Amino acid sequence: MGVNLDGVGFAMMAELAQMMETSGGSIVNIASVEAHTVLRHFPVCTATKHALIGLTKGTAADYAPLGIRVNSVSPGVIRTPLTMAPGQKDVTDRLEAKIPTGRLGESDEVARTVAFLLSDLSAYTTGTDVLVDGAFLLRE
Repeated sequence: MGVNLDGVGFAMMAELAQMMETSGGSIVNIASVEAHTVLRHFPVCTATKHALIGLTKGTAADYAPLGIRVNSVSPGVIRTPLTMAPGQKDVTDRLEAKIPTGRLGESDEVARTVAFLLSDLSAYTTGTDVLVDGAFLLRE
């Protein structure tokens, strides 16, 4: 709870205070595909990711009239040092085999989505979550 939800909440409080002084802004929270499904045997992690989406949407509704947009991005299985580490690579390989696009995501693909949501190109977008998962949640 502390990292996945409280940390984001406290960071947003600081960001919102600054944005209210400057009359607007954009926040992008990083959630996870776990916010849209159940990660078996990890119910607290699942609950915190679901709650993060709720926090994002609720904050977006409250602050939209002030010109502040709040969205989130839910990455799927992304190639990182953690997912490629010894002891984790076998799990990553099993997950990769289930991704309909046939590959892991790359961190720059998540970053480009965040950049879009922070930019004026998404000026009418708030309170939404964007999946960057290679259709992982659509698998059979």
